[in-house]
Amino acid sequence: MKSSQNNFNEKRENVKIAISPTGELWVTDLDRDLLIFCQELQQDFKTPIASNLHKQTSHLNKCRSKVIPATRTNVFELATPILWYIHDSFLQDSSLGDSESSGFSLLDLKIELSRRILQHCNFCENRCQINRLKNEKGFCGVGKDAYLYEHFMHCGEEAKINPSYEFWLYGCSMHCRHCQKFQCLSIDRQRNSKLSSKIWKTPTLKEANSLTWIGGNPDQSIYPILKVLNLAPEDFSLPIVWNSNLYGSLNLYKLLDGLVDFYVPDFKYGNNNCALKWSGVKNYWETATQGLLAISSQEVEIFVRILVLPGHFSCCHQPVLEWLAKNLGRRIKVKIMAQYYPEYQICPQDGEMNRRPSQDEIQRVENLARELKLCVI
Repeated sequence: MKSSQNNFNEKRENVKIAISPTGELWVTDLDRDLLIFCQELQQDFKTPIASNLHKQTSHLNKCRSKVIPATRTNVFELATPILWYIHDSFLQDSSLGDSESSGFSLLDLKIELSRRILQHCNFCENRCQINRLKNEKGFCGVGKDAYLYEHFMHCGEEAKINPSYEFWLYGCSMHCRHCQKFQCLSIDRQRNSKLSSKIWKTPTLKEANSLTWIGGNPDQSIYPILKVLNLAPEDFSLPIVWNSNLYGSLNLYKLLDGLVDFYVPDFKYGNNNCALKWSGVKNYWETATQGLLAISSQEVEIFVRILVLPGHFSCCHQPVLEWLAKNLGRRIKVKIMAQYYPEYQICPQDGEMNRRPSQDEIQRVENLARELKLCVI
């Protein structure tokens, strides 16, 4: 459905339905209409639904209510290192910040810090150092604004966040040749809307158990996302979910600290060679592991997703699972994803990547995760 002036209605672009190697029904990005359709096709088709998480106080509300005793003018005049010092101090000391006083909120401070980073962008490991405030575009193709590809109620997420209202954004810091959502890579400003406060007019938003930022990849759009979150209605209390590719910088995760309630990162590769060959990025392993360590220090739940790639057990999935078991253990939950399909730029010359993973490959990854005593969901 298309958006209207009065309401911000759900809009879908592409839907994929497939049959798994074991005969199960697979649906990517399951919305409510598809859920009904799948249940008609397969009577035992189920998806986990959580309790009403939105009744709890989200980090967003705490971030907006924690006030820094300074005027907007004072903050704009302070040097960036001083702003980071104030930011980190207010995160670490829960006694700081009086919601009764007037001034600059912690979320306002995050917005200002993200604005400054955007002038020499290093939100991801590509570190393009361009001025995106002037709409210069680097590897991700995103300028100062964020654009929506689609948005809908997703009914197939992890139980604790399901169903989640998801906002899919254009642009990504990785160019995966096997991207399962490659339509999000190139921004089409003629067909798609700029992210704005109109999202709060979404009729079904209050029916969700969480709000998810996804893409593409949301990391590159953090500045406009923070600005939109600052305009959320006072009674908005849904937990915020951040679904990313683990190629973000440490500054990015610092800005998300105290704001995000759940992380859903995709841990794609177990070495830098595969990341460079299939996604065109360098230093992936170091960036992904330091990113996971950074978010694991925050008071949030983390669902690490692993998309099973055909022929990548030894080079990628095994080292990823072993690292997770050694460094994070039961601190995280792991979800093994089996819906890889060869598309976008994958061709017959790409060998094993030009097929779907076998049931044996999927089971082998799941078995290793359980052998390592990881919490598999």
